[in-house]
Parts: sequence; structure tokens; C-alpha cells
Amino acid sequence: MVPDVGTFGPIWSRPGCAWLSDSCHHKRNVAEEKRSQMVSNRAESFLEELTREQCLELLTGEDVGRLAVVVGSRPEILPVNYVLDGDGVVIRTAEGTKLHAIAAGAPVAFEIDAVDRRRRTGWSVVVHGIAHEARELGRSDFTARLDALEVHPWVGGRKPFIVRIAPISITGRRIRRARAR
Repeated sequence: MVPDVGTFGPIWSRPGCAWLSDSCHHKRNVAEEKRSQMVSNRAESFLEELTREQCLELLTGEDVGRLAVVVGSRPEILPVNYVLDGDGVVIRTAEGTKLHAIAAGAPVAFEIDAVDRRRRTGWSVVVHGIAHEARELGRSDFTARLDALEVHPWVGGRKPFIVRIAPISITGRRIRRARAR
């Protein structure tokens, strides 16, 4: 018999659900083992704040990131292809969620990262800024320069709008392994 998942309360505490107890016990042991490994790995790792220059270098080396915008009253995170223009992030988009969310110079966040699961290391760079569609700024020279940048969206279709994020802050962190002594 399959338990009713619509009722509140833990499934394993309901009458007639003893069949889950072995599974839960096994999952709990696996989770405890992972937690133990994490504590051990924490002693061998440390968090490093990245400089602005290191962040820009990492941003230059990638072409896919995540744009965080507010749509209505809900945050949305959308994958995008991008290119760096100085210290600004440039994306191309079609009419839709991204374009509507950045209307009127809305604050946004943009993030890239990399993770090495085996070594339990990684890094993250976050750009907080104001996004503008290039044409709304009314500077044809600026729009032409951004239009010449090679942003290659993975999703097909026409992407006539160029959005540039003018950074307010660029921050990053890296998890490094401690060197063996």
C-alpha cells in the first residue's frame, strides 16, 4: 500500500508505513557518513576572497552564467550566454522575461561558478549591478560597439536586444584545498 503523501507529518511515523524504516535508516547512515567526510574535508579546505581582477579574469574565461532578476515579486534565475565588455556583462535576448524584468534600470545579479566535486573545491563570481537595454540609453556609438561583440546564445532564434549590466560590485570566493605539510 502506498502512503497518502498529501497528509501532513512524516511518512515513516504513520501506521502501516514500516516498510520505509529500513530505507530511512540506510539514508540516515549515508548522510551521517557524508557529514563526517565533510567535517574532515573542511579542515583541509579554506575559503578565499577573490580580488576584483581575479573575478574579471574568471568572467572573461567563461561564456555561460546565470542572470537573477525579480519578476513580479518573485526572484528568477535564468541561464544566459554572455561576453564581458570592460567590467560590464553583455547578453543578447528576445522579447520576454529577461527584457521585461530589466525595464527601467532594474537591479540584477549575475553569477558564474565552477565546481570540482571530486576535490570539493570551486569558485563563484557575482556581479551586482543595473541592467539596461543598450538602445534605451540613446547612444548609437555605445549600441554599435555592444552590437559588434560576439555573444553566441545557445538557444536559436532572433535575439535583437542587447542588455549590459553596469556593475555596482563584483565579488568572488574560492574554496581551496590546504597544502600538505
